[in-house]
Amino acid sequence: MTVSVIIPTFNRLHYLRRAVESVLQQTFVDFELLIIDDASTDETASFVQSCSDHRVRYHRHDVNRGAPAARNTGLRLAKGIFVAFLDSDNEWLPHRLQKQVELFSRMPDSVGVVYANNRVIDEINHTESVWAFGLRGNLYKEFLQHPFMDFITPLIRKSCFDKIGMMDEKVPSYQEWDTFLRIAKHYEFDFVSEVLAVYHIHSHARISQGAINEAKGWQYVFEKHRGEMLAEMSSRVLIEHHRNLAR
Repeated sequence: MTVSVIIPTFNRLHYLRRAVESVLQQTFVDFELLIIDDASTDETASFVQSCSDHRVRYHRHDVNRGAPAARNTGLRLAKGIFVAFLDSDNEWLPHRLQKQVELFSRMPDSVGVVYANNRVIDEINHTESVWAFGLRGNLYKEFLQHPFMDFITPLIRKSCFDKIGMMDEKVPSYQEWDTFLRIAKHYEFDFVSEVLAVYHIHSHARISQGAINEAKGWQYVFEKHRGEMLAEMSSRVLIEHHRNLAR
């Protein structure tokens, strides 16, 4: 098994169908799709049971534990060499996995993450844009300064989690920032300079919705890594984090 795709979901059936379809339509076919149902009360279970593709695996939490816990459940069940996360309200383009697996095949073991650009569709303000970063190599200091990468495009060596441990389930939001910061201490990053996914912004509840929750998440990650930020960067970085929290 090459790739384990992990979709955490909670009462997102309307969006989940689109996300699952975007995975099953990948041109790269050696993957398993782990759908982690965080105790949904809609028809998520019935939908997954109707999926005839043998690559789809379903696991349900008895009680709602939150997206970080759902991602960790997926990690524990994953059989792939690489893992990729997809929130149930987003989607991938067909060549997403193929492009990144091909790049990984040319990379040394020091590269732990390959990511890509993604399109952003803001369904509230009716706008579209592209998130493009293009940073490669040792990104540890970049992550100490700010979060800039979501879970939607990174393909991650599963061995990275053998090194850093599971995701922190206490993070209120910005779990991806904490996760990639920890990975960046030990591994390099590379990227595919193409749009390979679509991130949707909509009015329904998102995993890290709300300014207060985002501030709590930022503060949690900031306090957790404060010592590293000061040791590796400068007090200026700490001041910028305080300014961001104030905003």
